Amino acid sequence: MAELLRCQLVLPRYRALLCNLLAIYVALECALDARQTDPHVAPVHLPQLFRAAALASDLAVLRVQTEPQPVLEDAAAAYTQRLAQLAQAGSPALVARWAFEQHQRLLGKLMAHPEA
Repeated sequence: MAELLRCQLVLPRYRALLCNLLAIYVALECALDARQTDPHVAPVHLPQLFRAAALASDLAVLRVQTEPQPVLEDAAAAYTQRLAQLAQAGSPALVARWAFEQHQRLLGKLMAHPEA
């Protein structure tokens, strides 16, 4: 992540990052969709904030036919499995995960554009 913040991340590693983020957002958004009528989830089920489609689009643009598809990191795979478990259990922790992801995005935007 330090390479990304210093604008030194090479394209294959950036694609790998996007691949891992896509898997996480797909899992999170599917979990939110599955639980959207839950009273804890309904207030934060905001599809306009979903990122999976945009990440998939970015990956499609950045795809290089001659390079192998990025591999999902173990941590990302474990996180996606945990999100699925939270959704299946109907855990309010799912809402906390979504709130955390949105908080991180907001911080990223503020760091990139402090005047906003």
